[in-house]
Amino acid sequence: MSYTVTCRTADGIEHIFDLPYANSCPIYNYHPDFKFFTSKKEAKKDPLEHNMYLAPAHSTCIEVPERELGKVRVFDIENQIWNQVDDLSGMYYSTNPDTLGVVIDNPNPVVAPENATRTPPPFCENGYAFVWNGDNTTADSNSTSSVKDSETGWSVVQINLPTPQEKLNNLGLSVEDLRILLDL
Repeated sequence: MSYTVTCRTADGIEHIFDLPYANSCPIYNYHPDFKFFTSKKEAKKDPLEHNMYLAPAHSTCIEVPERELGKVRVFDIENQIWNQVDDLSGMYYSTNPDTLGVVIDNPNPVVAPENATRTPPPFCENGYAFVWNGDNTTADSNSTSSVKDSETGWSVVQINLPTPQEKLNNLGLSVEDLRILLDL
């Protein structure tokens, strides 16, 4: 036996369903901005109309399909269907020069963070640094050599480390000043 119910969404669209159980109408909630599926609940019964259920804003009565691997379900309001799109949530690495290589945890499955890549930066030994050059151009002018990885966009560059004398000069100290400070 099936039961026919009508579900009205907050935007006034009505859907008629035949369900195998009485006094129930499942609704599927989605994110208000990015429209990805968030949860399944029961619609409230309309107190004024028999067999009418009301779905709140940011929900639909249209059943969500099974999730495909690596995808997220996004509701297309205009066409009243669920689409499967690539899941963009997860760990990224900053390609912004000010925060280069910093881990970014992206909770949004629909929008990837700007100035970021999923490719981790390479390991660097002392005297080397990594730079992002997604366009695969050569490294910056402060380096003496560059190892380019055209597949990832990261480059490892050798950096010119300051000598001990240069470090003292940068602090405004001389060797004699250091001796006095260390009481040598």
